[in-house]
This record gives sequence, structure tokens and C-alpha cells, in this order.
Amino acid sequence: MTTGMRLGSILIFGMLVPGLAYATPFAYITNGASNNVSVIDTSTDFVTATVNVGTSPFGVAVNPAGTYAYVANSGSNTVSVIRTSDNTVTATVNVGASPYGVAVNPTGTYVYVTNYENSTVSVIRTSDNTVTATVNVGSYPIGVAVNPAGTYAYVTNINNSLTASAIRTSDNTVTATFNVGTDPLGVAVNPSGTYAYVANNSGNTVSVIRTSDNTVTATVNVGLWPEGVAVNPAGTYAYVANWGANTVSVIRTSDNTVTATVNVGAGPLGVAVNPAGTYAYVANQLTNTVSVIRTSDNTVIKSINVGAGPGAFGLFIGPEPSPTPSPTPTKTPSPSPSPSTSPTPSPITPTPSPTPSRTPTPSPSASSSPIPSPITPTPSPSPIKTPIPAPTPWKLTLDADDFDGDGAGDIGLWRASDGSWRVRDVSIVYYGMNSDIPVTGDYNGDQTADYGVWRPSTGRWWVRALYTNATPLANFYFGINGDVPVPADYDGDFRTDTAIWRPVNGYWAIKNQTRFYYGFTGDVPVPADYNGDGRADPAVFRPAATSGVWYIRNISQKAWGLAGDSVTPGDYDGDGTTELSVFRCSYSRWYILGSPSVVFGQSGDIPVVIDYEGDGTSDRVLYRPSEGNWYIYGVTTINYGVATDVPAVGKTY
Repeated sequence: MTTGMRLGSILIFGMLVPGLAYATPFAYITNGASNNVSVIDTSTDFVTATVNVGTSPFGVAVNPAGTYAYVANSGSNTVSVIRTSDNTVTATVNVGASPYGVAVNPTGTYVYVTNYENSTVSVIRTSDNTVTATVNVGSYPIGVAVNPAGTYAYVTNINNSLTASAIRTSDNTVTATFNVGTDPLGVAVNPSGTYAYVANNSGNTVSVIRTSDNTVTATVNVGLWPEGVAVNPAGTYAYVANWGANTVSVIRTSDNTVTATVNVGAGPLGVAVNPAGTYAYVANQLTNTVSVIRTSDNTVIKSINVGAGPGAFGLFIGPEPSPTPSPTPTKTPSPSPSPSTSPTPSPITPTPSPTPSRTPTPSPSASSSPIPSPITPTPSPSPIKTPIPAPTPWKLTLDADDFDGDGAGDIGLWRASDGSWRVRDVSIVYYGMNSDIPVTGDYNGDQTADYGVWRPSTGRWWVRALYTNATPLANFYFGINGDVPVPADYDGDFRTDTAIWRPVNGYWAIKNQTRFYYGFTGDVPVPADYNGDGRADPAVFRPAATSGVWYIRNISQKAWGLAGDSVTPGDYDGDGTTELSVFRCSYSRWYILGSPSVVFGQSGDIPVVIDYEGDGTSDRVLYRPSEGNWYIYGVTTINYGVATDVPAVGKTY
């Protein structure tokens, strides 16, 4: 791939024969947000084709002959079979729910696919693209790799937290389940089949497994949130993509030492090494690029633009083809840019009939930075002329709604048309733009709420404290367009943590803490402290016409609510734990699990949950846009706002 390697001629019997060069393989990059695959010619590092596949493609593997690529479509529960000679999808195979990982055996006769939601692996016979077996493995399998002998497939089980499974391929039986690190994700086997390498996503480590007895012989510290892992053809180095650190760790396998850390694009996920071992390719999910690393000196020599949200989780580069008579251009270096099982719910419903489900409204894009302005107290907001989209059920703000530090929640609005925050009796602050989403919270731990916005078009967070007019507390990129911001205090340090939830695959990312998969498309994220330990618990509400179900990670599940309900969890009894609650607009009723329902509100009202009285319990609050009125149940009515304003306090789903 360098000029010295790609001379366009070879020495035969002491003579240089021009015009004969070796062709190079192609890389197949799954783009989860654009539902296609970018095909990269690794001789030129240009995208030569784009192939439409299923919904939210994630895992990918090219067969040993290089004739077919297999793509796991996590959103459509299928595997697309791409014929590489003309990049045509020749078959679509139905597998289990939320397939993520995919691997092909050395003879190319069987493909192994992890089904995240079913906790199974589908075995596809490639001669007729038929699923011939379904193997039960650990909870929520993600990664899969087959050893070079084809005798075992190794599967990582992310929600078992600490395990991997070994499947004997002769009879598709799990022969061993063994402990690795926390939240294992990517897995790769070395060319001799003697060791497997597992990236432990929450542990920030790689487990080195001796395959003869499935024993962890070493644990290697790498970067933040390692995801993909690949071993070079010589077996001398392993490459680990660290999603949270935007780096690749290079591990020397002879002594399991990290010898280099390479900066790549944002959110590196999949990694693969070309058959010659000269270049490693890294899919950067947040910058929509692939970084090309020259392995001789671990330097990024090029960044390739691909589709949206590239994952390329698996062995996405094909084998080295036979010599071809066409010359091969050389690379031109360029600088690198800076995914819950759905159990059957019990029939528990708080009301005899449902209301229609809501349809989320997409935010328009915006790219310029918010411009803060001086804080000006005001008793009431002024009308605006430009209407804004209605709030969507995906919007979420926090309990941390005390802007003046008096111990009680404040009445606050977000006016998208002019990017203004309007907190009653406190301030008007201009901070944000029309398409931004307000993300209120106490980000610095000073026991007062901070202004914050998340910009979907760029995935950028802007946070500033009330009394620091110009200097932001935070200004960084975290998340991609389509994500849902879910800030909360996940670690119990009395500070709001930056976090996102990805509806297309149920993916949670909590900045500087952890990442995992919980929930899927159609769910509503509802993080809160459900067990009273002072930490927010990841949770989702799954709407259904007969009975909606709450799934609280590692705690419980409970049927409560219907499709169309607004989800309003809060600590209504002051016991330090969050109660399940919904507001049913069509019935003008508020339903709290364990308490009598309350008739309160009317059609068009927006529910808000804040401790308005400062007594340590959540109050039922409704904002009525048609009147600009706030109704605090059993307390008072306050006129503050106009029809197009959106509540910037409380919890609204």
C-alpha cells in the first residue's frame, strides 16, 4: 500500500515486468444510521460502492473466499448476504431479535449470528442461506468469532456482565461458559487458535483467554470503553478500538503489553487488519469516517468518509485476491480527524382503555454555537411570533430544577424560537438555538440547576451555570443525531452525568462511566432512582395497547400504563425511591402505582414533575400551552408562558 510496496511491477527471473500488480481486498463498512454498507477498495482507500441493506446494520463478516459479505441488521432482525463480485444483495435471512455480531467459519460453510434480544446464536448454512440451528447462550450476546480450525465459536454475553460462551460447532453445543471482564463486547481469535482476545467494555480491559482450557491468562488495561478487537495475520499484535477515548490500543501479544496508543476519529467501534498485516482499518461511529493506520509505525495516514454511524463490528476485510494485470494506485496520506429481552408482560393496567400513541417530532438541524447574554430577571415572558414544534415524548429533563438554591423546584420554560431560558422570578438567559433540546441538571454539584442544551444535528452539549455568564461548564460532543439525551446522576456523586440513549438499538452511553444495550426501538427511556440507593437506574417504558411494561435494568419489570400515556416517574411519597406513574391525557387522570388515581388536567396539557413546594416529594404539575398556565395539583395556578413554549423543568416523556 505504500509506494515501496505498490510499484506496479514485480521482479521475474531478474527482470522487471511492468503492468502486473497484486490486487488488494475490499473492506465492508456497515453504516448503522444510513442503513447501508460502504465498500472500500483498500488499494486506493476510496469508497467504490454503497450497498443498501436492512435497518441498523451493525455486525459484518466477509467469508474466507472473499465472495460474500454477511451483514447483521439489528433493526430488522435479518442478515443481508452481499455478493462481492457485483455488490448485490442476493439473499436476506431471517434470524433472531436484534442481531449484532456475525462470523463465518474457515470453510465458508456456516455463519454464526448473535441475537441480542433472544440470547441466542443463529447458525446459517451458506449453501442455501438457511438457519439450521439456534443455540442458547448467555444473556444478550454481542460479539462472536470462530477459531481457525472451525471447531469452536466464541460468544460474548454483555448483560451477563462477566461471561463468554464457547460453542462446539460440530453439534452446536455450548461446552463452556467462562468469566472474563465487565460487559464483554468484541472478541477475536489469533491465527493459531491458541488465544482469544475479549474487549471488556465497562472494565476498560482486554481479557486474554487460553483456548485449550478457556482460562484467562492475562488482563490488559486499554482505553475507555473498548469495543472492537482484531489480531494481525502474524498473531503478533492485537488492535483494540476504544470508543470512549477515540483511540486504538496496540497490544504486543508476546507479553500482552500496550506498545502504542493511536488517536483516531470519534467513537471508534470496529477494527480489522488487512491480510498483509500492513494496515488496520477503524470505523469511527461519531465522525462517519474510517481511519487507516499504518502498522509499521502506528500512524494514521488517511481518513475515509463513509455513511452515517459506521460500526463495522467484525472481520470486515476480505482475503488477498490472486494477482491481477492492472496496476494499483498508492495511498495518499491525509490527516485524521480530531445496541433487553422483551418478556411477556402481566395484564396490569391502571385504566380500562388506552389512548393513541404519540409520534415523536424530529428536531431541525442547527450548526452555530449558542450565544449567552446577560442575565435579566423578569416577572413574565413576552409573546413570540414564530411557532415551534410541539414537545415530543422523547424529551427528558431532570429533577435538578432548583435554579435559585432555595430547595424548591422552579417554574421554567424553554423558548426555542430565540434560544431563551425563562425561569420565573429568577432570570431570562439566552443560551441555545431553535433545534436544541434543553437538558437541565446540576452538572457541577453546587445544588443549583444549570442551563444546558444538546444539539441533535452535531451531538454537542453546551452547559453553563446560572451565575457564570459566559464560561460554559461543558462544551463537547457526545452522541449522534437521533439519540435521546438522558442526563441523570448515575454514580451517586450528586452531579448530573451526561448520557444518551439510542432508539435504533437500545444503546446507552454514560460519559466517563459505562455503555451497554438495554431496550429497543419504540421504547421510552425513563432513568430514575427506583431502588433508593442514590443513583439513577437505566430503565425503559415499553408502550402497548393492552399493557405497557417498565423494564428497570438489574432490578425489576412491571406492567403499568398504556400506549399513548405520558410517563411521569417521581418520588410522590417522599420515601427516597421513584414510583411508576403515567398521565393519561384522554382521561384527565394521573396514575401512580400504589396510590389512587387523581383526576387532573385536560387534553393538550403537558405533565411536569418537580418538587415545587420543596418538601422532598414530587408534585403533579401540568403546563397548559393554550393558556400559558401552570397548574400545581392542590397548591396553586401560575400564569407564565405562551403557547409555543416548552417546559424546561421536571420530567416529560
